[in-house]
Amino acid sequence: MGLIELTNQIESLKADLLGRSIQFERDRKALKSAIAELESQRRVVSDGLDLGQIKIAEACMVFVGNPGEVRNGSYSDQNRATVRQEAIADAIKAIASSEDPLSNEYIGVKNYAHFGDQREDHSYGMGPRHGNIVFKIGRSTRNAEPTLTEEQRNACIYYLMNWQKIYQAKNKAA
Repeated sequence: MGLIELTNQIESLKADLLGRSIQFERDRKALKSAIAELESQRRVVSDGLDLGQIKIAEACMVFVGNPGEVRNGSYSDQNRATVRQEAIADAIKAIASSEDPLSNEYIGVKNYAHFGDQREDHSYGMGPRHGNIVFKIGRSTRNAEPTLTEEQRNACIYYLMNWQKIYQAKNKAA
């Protein structure tokens, strides 16, 4: 066996090792994510919540942020404790009264500088000029259906009514 052939075999094996290492990391990340999701589901079920309803709701809507968090800004002259709860109440009303709730815009709460939580609803793909959306209720882009079934709407209302418990169960230390 000559030097050229040995060098080519070495390089081929190095490339194979690199490819397997990359695939191993992808598989490892996917397995860790799957384990974390199952642990989260186990905590939800152990807290007495309906995992079926939660899965249905999460398939057709997005729920971002901590519903129990309150951000009062130092420049704010009012208590912001109810901003997120009012957003949830408005989402429940929208879902209960329409088959295509929140189809054009999402319900959001932004936080900017020292002003605390502020209600900020926007069309999808849009956001506030200042600050960031820290709490959001909207339609999922994974759901291609323009309308929600009664089962989906019920599941979304269940989720919203239990969001704080769901959030706490999902974010408990393992």
